[in-house]
Amino acid sequence: MKPTSRTKRWLLLASMALISLLFLVWSLGGLAWWPRNLAQQALVQRDYTAAAAWARQAAQLDHDNADTELLLGRIERKLGHREESQRHLRWAATLGGDRERIRREELLGQAQTGELDGILPDLHRLLIQHSEDGADICEAYANGLLVNGQVDEALAIIEQWRQAFPSDPQPDNLRGRIAEFRNRTNEAERHYRAALAKQPRHFPALFGLGRTLIELNRWSEALDTYQACLRSPFAAPAQLGMARCLSNLERDKEALQRLHEAAAQERDQFRESLRQLGEPTEYSTLDFELGALEAKLGHTDAAIAALERAVKFNPKHRQARYQLALALNTTGRTAEAQVHFDWHLKIEQQLTERDRQHDVVQRHPRDLDARLRLGVLYLETDSNEAGLFWLRGVLAEDPRHRATHEALAAYFAAQVDANPEAGRLARHHHELANSREN
Repeated sequence: MKPTSRTKRWLLLASMALISLLFLVWSLGGLAWWPRNLAQQALVQRDYTAAAAWARQAAQLDHDNADTELLLGRIERKLGHREESQRHLRWAATLGGDRERIRREELLGQAQTGELDGILPDLHRLLIQHSEDGADICEAYANGLLVNGQVDEALAIIEQWRQAFPSDPQPDNLRGRIAEFRNRTNEAERHYRAALAKQPRHFPALFGLGRTLIELNRWSEALDTYQACLRSPFAAPAQLGMARCLSNLERDKEALQRLHEAAAQERDQFRESLRQLGEPTEYSTLDFELGALEAKLGHTDAAIAALERAVKFNPKHRQARYQLALALNTTGRTAEAQVHFDWHLKIEQQLTERDRQHDVVQRHPRDLDARLRLGVLYLETDSNEAGLFWLRGVLAEDPRHRATHEALAAYFAAQVDANPEAGRLARHHHELANSREN
C-alpha cells in the first residue's frame, strides 16, 4: 500500500523535527555528554588512555566547554603532564568553570609533584570537605610525599586511604612499589596480589608483580603475568617483560621476536606507556635487552647498534656500556671498547662506596650528611632519579640543608641544555644555599 500524500507530509515534518532536535542538542553540546561520561568512567578505572580519547572526542563535539576542559585537565594531571593540565585548567577558568573544582585540581597537581610547601593546610581541608574525591586527594598527597623521599609519611597516608576506600587497588599497588624500593620482594608480591584481587586488570600492579617474580627468578610465573597484559594498551611493554622471561627460560628466538615486536612501537609512545605503568624510564631498557640478546645469539653488528642506542639515550647506563664494550672488543674495535671498560671500572669503584653508604644510612637513617652523600653518589654513577630522591629526602627533613641545595644547584645547572626548567631550579637552589638563614 503506497503512503498517501498526507502521510508523506507527516513523515517529512517528523524528519525535519528530528533533524532540528538533533541540531539543537548538538548546538547546546548535548552530544558531548556521552563521551564525557565514558571518559569519567575510564578515569575511575584508571584507564587514562581511554579517558583521554573519550574526553578529546567530547571536546570535538562541544568546543569550549568548561566541564570538558576541567576533565581534560584532570586526566593530564593523572598522566603526569603538568603543563598540559595547567593549560586546560586555565581555559576552563576562562570559560567560567567551577572555581573551587579548578583550584582543587591545581592543588592536586602541585601536590603530586612534591611541591607541598604552603599547601598542606589546603590538602587537609580538601580531605575533610571533599570525601567523594578522598581517594584522588590521598593519591596526590602520597605521591608528593614519595617524590620528596618522605616514605614513612606517605605510608601513613596510604594506610588511611586503604581503610577509607577498601575496594581501591591503588593503595596496595603503592605499598608494593615502596616494598620494592626497600628490596622487600616477598612483601611487594603480597601487596601487588592484594591490588589484583580487587581489580584483576590493574596494569601497574600486574607489571609490578611481573618485576617481583623476575627478581625472585620465577620466570614462568612472570611470563604468564606479562602475557595477561598483551590485550591492553600496554602490549609493547608486556612483550619486553615476556622477552626477559623467555630468554631466561632458554627460549631465545621467541624472546628476540617479542623484542622486535615491542621495538615496532614508536619510542616516545613506548616510554609514555612505561611511565604510566610506573616502570623505569631512566634507561632505554628495550634497546639494552635487544642488544644483549643479539650479542648472546652471535649477531654482533645488530647488538652493537642496539647497545649504542641505549648508551646514547643514557650514557650512565652501566650494564649497556659494559655489554657494548664486550661487543666492540669482539669485533676488534679495542680502542673504542677500552673507553667503556675504563668508565665501567671507575663506576664500579664508586659503587663500592655507594654500597657502604647504604649501610651507613640503614644504621643511621637520620644522618642527613650520609643521605646527602648517598644521593650524590647516585648522581655520579648510574641513576639521576635515585640521586634526586635521596637529596629531596634530606630537604624534607631539613629544608635549609645548605650542602644539599648546593648539590641540587650544581646538578640542575648541568641539565639546562636538556631541560628548560632546569635553569629555574638551579637558581632556586643556589639562592636557598646562599640565603642568610643558611
